[in-house]
Amino acid sequence: MNITGGLIVFWLICGGIAAAIGSAKNRGALAWFIYGALFAPSVLIVAFLPKLPPKPPPGLRSVTCPRCNAVQNIPQGQTAFECWQCKLVNDVAGAGYVAGASTPKVAAKATAATTEASSIVRCHICQHTQREPLSASSFQCGNCKANLKRQNKS
Repeated sequence: MNITGGLIVFWLICGGIAAAIGSAKNRGALAWFIYGALFAPSVLIVAFLPKLPPKPPPGLRSVTCPRCNAVQNIPQGQTAFECWQCKLVNDVAGAGYVAGASTPKVAAKATAATTEASSIVRCHICQHTQREPLSASSFQCGNCKANLKRQNKS
């Protein structure tokens, strides 16, 4: 085999290795094949890149629980979700925790109440964090059901 044939085989092998590693890390296999074939050290680059989370199925989107960082897929139009790991009900729109909600259906109704001025409070018993309206002076912990009162800061 001449030098040109050897280089072509080397490029194809590097491209194949980079494509296989890229595909295993949920990255574009074709793009990494081209990078590996044109620039052999890119095999090392893709080997040290972190694995990306898989893309959600059609009609779903990925969300991350702000409490435990668990990733899950929810329907596109859903505004609240219950985390599969810590069971905390979250508002997808960024309002954070939905106070007193135990299921996504209850959370969707409770989301309207969180549009007024609110703050995040922490239960002194179980350390659960939830969002409560500033007008509420007493409320119930969404996790341990303890009766809580807002502390007045002077």
